[in-house]
Amino acid sequence: MTIRSLFRLGLIALLLFAVGCAPPTTQVGTIGSTPLQDKYSTYFTIGAATTPSKLAAVQNIVDFHFDRLTCENDMKWGVIHPDAGTWNFTAADALADYARGRGITMTGHALIWHNQLPANNWMFTGLTPDTDGARSALKTIMQTHIDTLVERYYDVIDNWDVVNEAISDGGGYRTDSPWYEYFGSEEYIYWAFRYTKDALEAHAGGTGTSLGKLYYNDYSVVNSTKLNAIIDMVKWLRQDPSTPPLPAGQSPIAIDGVGLQAHWQMDWPNTTLIQNAINAIDGAGLKAKISELDISASYGSSGTINFTSELAQIQANRYAAIFSVFRSNNDKISSVTFWGVSDDQSWLNNFPVSGRDDYPLLFDRSHNAKPAYYAVIDFN
Repeated sequence: MTIRSLFRLGLIALLLFAVGCAPPTTQVGTIGSTPLQDKYSTYFTIGAATTPSKLAAVQNIVDFHFDRLTCENDMKWGVIHPDAGTWNFTAADALADYARGRGITMTGHALIWHNQLPANNWMFTGLTPDTDGARSALKTIMQTHIDTLVERYYDVIDNWDVVNEAISDGGGYRTDSPWYEYFGSEEYIYWAFRYTKDALEAHAGGTGTSLGKLYYNDYSVVNSTKLNAIIDMVKWLRQDPSTPPLPAGQSPIAIDGVGLQAHWQMDWPNTTLIQNAINAIDGAGLKAKISELDISASYGSSGTINFTSELAQIQANRYAAIFSVFRSNNDKISSVTFWGVSDDQSWLNNFPVSGRDDYPLLFDRSHNAKPAYYAVIDFN
């Protein structure tokens, strides 16, 4: 254990006290002796998605290993803006204040998405799809939402998932999105990035320098058809030659990167597909970030997962191969974020199979380091 690690351990109790949480009970030896954030400090930041209620049980792991956080759900529209005049900042504020207290950064997730909207879908109520009235009303609603979140969190969030999952698996725009339906086209994507960029530049004192980076985030980005459509969308936003026009009178926007939701399997995607996706994103002048990493132990099966020691080692080998690709592309990758901290807190429990446990992360249900953790740090 390094002197820096020992020093951090001595500060953990003080940090926890500062954010009003109880000290951890798990001994540091069970979560590994080498902090991920230290091992990867010259490569990229290492993050985790969590919630305040989950954090309380794994805060020793988070303090020791991670130097980036993402709100797993608490900045999504349905939670933080459930009705027109109602905002619920409690959970997002708690995680943001914790990050500020530790001096680490966050990813803002996600400003515009077609899922996890308010139960009453209040922003679309009373509007007629694909009309000037709907577009005008939604632009005002969208701008207010984005301005409010940027105003509240711009000091701790250094990159934003501005638009999430707007491209279909077949490569076109998702027409099943209510944003697409009510705007009548993909125009909503432009306005989401425009309002986010404008809000960030306003906080930069009019210098034209954004305080946070603009990302598009999606799953299956390793699918070449989908990736090509994403890059075409980026080219449209920045108005490369031969792309469709932007909304009348609007200027181009150069976004910063693409997030790969790396909800991957033990046997998919192979490292060649991952490398090809990173190369294509870099070739388009963009940064890649690994935004939602976990490796399901299911092999895509719907059956019960028997997570044996042999399967744990296979998963470790898989993580080792993937992180070898990440390290070799550290100049192209801005961050790597795990979607969760420990197996007991993963979203893959009960999904896509109700009642089934999964084992996709580096720390097990007792919050001990798994072989996957040691595989990720075992390099020179």
